[in-house]
Amino acid sequence: MGKGVIKGIGVALVVLGLVSVGVAALVAPSDGLEAAARVRDPKGQEIGVMVNGQFRPHPGAVQSVMLVPCSPAIDHGPIWAFCRDGFYFSNVFAYRKYVSAKRSLAQYTGPVIIEVSGRQNQSFLKDGWLQ
Repeated sequence: MGKGVIKGIGVALVVLGLVSVGVAALVAPSDGLEAAARVRDPKGQEIGVMVNGQFRPHPGAVQSVMLVPCSPAIDHGPIWAFCRDGFYFSNVFAYRKYVSAKRSLAQYTGPVIIEVSGRQNQSFLKDGWLQ
């Protein structure tokens, strides 16, 4: 066998392996994010989702800083701005303020409305966990 035949077989095996992994990823059950329950505050604003009984805050619910969504149309914007979590930040101090607010929102305690498949139920979170 020549080197070309061996390389061809190797490439074919790699391609078949990648295709099988891709098909398995499409068929395999997901981590449950589609079935995750939406969490709203008592005013009705969506503040995050519940995954396995733990609250995960929605970045847009953080109200400590003015958030500007990242957009491909302005990706070549000012060089001082950087994009994290889908939002532009003008400096590291604004980003740290955002991360701190997001972390405190993750420890939310109080009444919430949990929406699953269009049905809403009132519940209570304590330190980001269902009670």
